[in-house]
Amino acid sequence: MTLSRASRDRNFKDALMRMAEDIGEGAVYACDFESNSDRYRDILPTTWDLLMERGYVKFRWFDAYNLTVAGWAEGVILLGWHQTPAFAPKLSRLMAALKDEIKGREHYEAYLPVSTAAASTGIPEELIRNIIEGRLIERVFNRVGGTLDTDDVIVIPRRFGLPL
Repeated sequence: MTLSRASRDRNFKDALMRMAEDIGEGAVYACDFESNSDRYRDILPTTWDLLMERGYVKFRWFDAYNLTVAGWAEGVILLGWHQTPAFAPKLSRLMAALKDEIKGREHYEAYLPVSTAAASTGIPEELIRNIIEGRLIERVFNRVGGTLDTDDVIVIPRRFGLPL
């Protein structure tokens, strides 16, 4: 029996929301998700395939997957965390801290170590990495965001915070 498109869409969204909930504000790479576990047993095999095709999960081994930062960001949006009193202020504080670094917009870009951003905002480093790498600023606010370089430094473009 073939499931309806609406059922498959619900299964897809449910998978992303569960994984984002399980990671929370922690490091995305730290969690493995086993498709045969009690929590994920009802996620369809074709849903796992689609999640991989869209770049939301990576296959690890046997029945284990890792969520990507893009998948985490999609899950956060589906859960509506970006609008909650617990999460929204963190996004705002991070945006303000990054905007302070590019004040005046005289240089092409500014640089802020993740550890410094965490210390000044009170936001965990793992969450900052997830927000930046998951492009949550772009997706939630439709604004130019920053990127993370290999030295764990946030690269803040001159256009940061401006409309996309």
